[in-house]
Amino acid sequence: MKQLSLYRSAALTDPALVSFIGAGGKTTLILRLAEELTAAGHQVIITTTTKIYPPENLPLVLVSSFKPTMTELAKTLEKHNIVVLGSSIGTDGKLQGLEPAIVNRFFRALKIFTLVEADGARGKPLKGYNDYEPLIPSQSDQVFAVIGADVLGQKVDKAHIHRFERFCTLTGIDAGKIINGIVLAKSYGLMHDIAISQAPAAEYRAILNKADLLVRPEKTALDLLDHLVKETGSYRNLLLTTAQDANPVKIILQAIPQKPAVGVAVIVLAAGLSKRMGEDKLSLEIGGSTVFETTLKEILKAGADQVVVVTKPGSSLVSEIDRFNCQVAENQTPEQGLSSSLKTGLYALNSTIQGALFALADQPQITANLYRLLLSSYRTKLKLVTCPLYRGKRGNPTIFDRRTWALLEQTEGDQGGRSLLKSLAEEQVDYVAVDDPAVITDLDTPADYARLRDQNN
Repeated sequence: MKQLSLYRSAALTDPALVSFIGAGGKTTLILRLAEELTAAGHQVIITTTTKIYPPENLPLVLVSSFKPTMTELAKTLEKHNIVVLGSSIGTDGKLQGLEPAIVNRFFRALKIFTLVEADGARGKPLKGYNDYEPLIPSQSDQVFAVIGADVLGQKVDKAHIHRFERFCTLTGIDAGKIINGIVLAKSYGLMHDIAISQAPAAEYRAILNKADLLVRPEKTALDLLDHLVKETGSYRNLLLTTAQDANPVKIILQAIPQKPAVGVAVIVLAAGLSKRMGEDKLSLEIGGSTVFETTLKEILKAGADQVVVVTKPGSSLVSEIDRFNCQVAENQTPEQGLSSSLKTGLYALNSTIQGALFALADQPQITANLYRLLLSSYRTKLKLVTCPLYRGKRGNPTIFDRRTWALLEQTEGDQGGRSLLKSLAEEQVDYVAVDDPAVITDLDTPADYARLRDQNN
């Protein structure tokens, strides 16, 4: 699912020079990103400014002088959409890296995605730095600073940190200390300070890899972001990833001033066929406005990061939506049921969205305050699902965390997220108690509409 991919989460739209530094899975992340980019139709160069083992089963070009190498690269890229570039193969079997300036030159000439392993850590999840490390091409568009989550709870020692003496010197952290979020934030701060001197125009993203090893990844992410913002405000995002997973980005938090750390979108489901009502129920009037307009106005007051309205083809709602400056996503197959609208909405989400609140367009009695309550609870706890509970009965709207989206993509018919909820453990769901029967009130039949109209007269 592209919304859960590394390239989508990093907002890589144009050919970019991306450098990876740190420890804990850089090579695997590079290969994952390269696979995603080539699957999306892009050409990719993988290279290094240090030393790496050449990735298996990928074409390799060794640099001689610039023009002959450019000719060889062009020929290779005619047959393959990916190539590995280096200077030579050492006696240890490793690919010897290029000078950062040479990487810059090839990127300027080729204008294709170039992924650079600019650091070495000898397989350890965290590292300190000698004066000559890392080696980041100055024209990097993005720098990914990587740490392996398996270092959390371990000690600051040689077993877990490459160049651990330098790490202690540069961060001021004592040997033997237990590694927690504060230690990681200082490490990210160290990497940022070094990187900004080498690639000052780049965007910086902190990546905690191997998120599958964390018992409570949401707590780790929220705590780490808090420490990271205090240490340095220059990281655009914090990503928790599992590089070997087909959907690698599990959690993405924003470190942007005046913006919530947890991005949430509202997906308004408005593609129903109104079969039981016998007419378009969203165009019915209550209190001087249509059902749809009343619902949308309350949603827009709630403070979501994005609002997407899913409509059916040829919907008359589009003109109303345009007045409110919302995004329209047209469900081409509304007859396939609710699940098709869920997927249509998910595919329209921005890259930094962590949670998707699915709102029913025919629930005009849901207030902005109730939406805000759900958003606040979700942003605080980051549970897999957040939903209202009225007198012991689960209602709508419901927030689904991005870690559930791949499962939602597999739903069919009118099931929606109900089947997914049944499969989750109790502690993975946040039931928010509310004192408002609107969360369990449907508007499906003429009798439902008559009751609603009477309540608003």
